[in-house]
This record gives sequence, structure tokens and C-alpha cells, in this order.
Amino acid sequence: MTEKNFSVLLVDDHNIITEGVKAQIKNVYENAEVYSANSEVESLKILESEKIDIAIIDLSVDNFLSALKFPQQILVGFPDIKIIVFSMHTEHSIIRTLVEQGVSGYVTKVSPVTEIIKALTSTLNGEKYFCAEAQKAIFSDENNGEPYLIFTHREKQVIKMIAEGKTTAEMARILKITVNTVESHRKNIYHKTGTNNMAQLVKIALTHGIVEL
Repeated sequence: MTEKNFSVLLVDDHNIITEGVKAQIKNVYENAEVYSANSEVESLKILESEKIDIAIIDLSVDNFLSALKFPQQILVGFPDIKIIVFSMHTEHSIIRTLVEQGVSGYVTKVSPVTEIIKALTSTLNGEKYFCAEAQKAIFSDENNGEPYLIFTHREKQVIKMIAEGKTTAEMARILKITVNTVESHRKNIYHKTGTNNMAQLVKIALTHGIVEL
């Protein structure tokens, strides 16, 4: 792999994102081979059929917990591929988790568009690249003082299923309870955690050992 001859896979569920990033890459590296996928399933097919050097992936593909596991899945199945995460999520515990998995870069979508090219260039040169927000996450200790919350067994089951992307109806069927009961648990969980944001809830679930990557 050289700066003049390499292949990239873009994974994002919004075509406007993949097309925009592709245009930026081709503007700088016109000989780069750029593939795109809108789902994990589609991206795995490309990884299995094409020689990919670098994967630039979003965390919002399919369900969020699955997306958090996806970089590790790629690194295990395709150890020669370098991964750059390009995501809207800035939660420090999530970024740290991905860094520990071994990703080569992390760029938030609020960063200047030039950041993704800097990350790509660094990766091509065998280096790692993390935008300013990601560096804060890596070196900050601000998460150490987070309160530890107490959840009932049923709440833990519901949190795990929310993180897995299951619908209220699916949860009710699996747990053999009514939809109204599931909704009641969801309201209690969101009230207890003070959030109704999926990424924040996954962060809490990771912190409390309710889900694992």
C-alpha cells in the first residue's frame, strides 16, 4: 500500500456522506480505489471480495451496539486492514473503547472536512490520527467520577435490548410481558439515567457491565 496505490471502503448509512468523503479522497488521491457500503452486511461482502487497505466507518450503521462491535469484527477477520472511525459521537468512553480495540484513527463529523484526509494520510504513513475531540477522550480523566446507578434485573434486560436495537414489540415478545410494561421500564430507565439518547445509554450500559463488546 502506497499513497499512490491503495483502496478504501467507506461505510455509512447516508449516501450523501459516502459521496462527499469519496470526492474529498479522489481530489487528493485520484488513483485511490474507493468503495462504499450502506450496511455492515454489504461492507463485509466487499471486504471478502476486494483487497481493501483502509476502512472508514460510521458508528450509526444498523444498530448502535452492533456498530460499536463492528471495528473489532473487521480487525479480527481482516487484520491487515486499518480502520478510521468517522462518527458524530463524541462520548469519551465510546472513543476510548474503540481506541482500545485498535482503530487507527477517529474523526468526529463536526471536525473540518480536511480532518478525514489528514487521518487517511497518517494511516497511509503507518501512523495513527485522532482529531482534537478524540484526543480529549483518550487523555482525559473526566469520566472517572461518574455515579454508579442501580438497575433491577428487568431494567438490565431492557437496557441490553435497547442497545441491541430491538423494538418495544420485540422486547415484549422475548420477555413475555406486555408492550405497556416494556414502555414503563423504558421510562424508568430514561428517568434514572437522565437521558433518552441511544449513545449515552450504551455508554452507561458499558460502564455498568450490562453489555460487553
